Amino acid sequence: MVARNHSASAAFGIIHHEIRDHGGGYSTDVESKVARVSVSRTSSKDIKIRGLEVLIDGKAVADLKFGDTFEHEVSPGKHTLKVNNTLYNKSIDFDVQAGQTAKFNAGNFVSGLGGVAFLVVGMGPYKVFLEKA
Repeated sequence: MVARNHSASAAFGIIHHEIRDHGGGYSTDVESKVARVSVSRTSSKDIKIRGLEVLIDGKAVADLKFGDTFEHEVSPGKHTLKVNNTLYNKSIDFDVQAGQTAKFNAGNFVSGLGGVAFLVVGMGPYKVFLEKA
C-alpha cells in the first residue's frame, strides 16, 4: 500500500511526474517544487506486530502496519523523522532537496533476552528500527 499526501501539490499547483529510484535512499523528480519522505514497513526482520506511529518534525502523519508504505510531501530542507511503537522510538535527522524522495525502512524487532521471551510466551519487549533505505 502506498499512501500519499497531496495537500502541498494543490497549494503549489504542482504536476506530479514519475519518480525513479536512483539508489542512495533518494529518488529525483527534477520538475517538482516539493520534497517527499517515504517510510516502508516491509523488512523481513520486522516481527509484524504492533503498529508504528510516524512523525515528521513532531507531527503525527501516519500509523504503519506491517506491509505498509507511507509517502508524505514536505518542504525542501532539514527534517526529523521519528517512529514510535508506544514503548520505544527511533529518530533520524535528514536533509531532502526539492524533487527528491528520502526513503526509509522501519519496523519492530526483538533482541537478546527479549527474543527468548517472545519465542517462549509469544510476547516480550521489542524495539524499533529506523534506517535509510
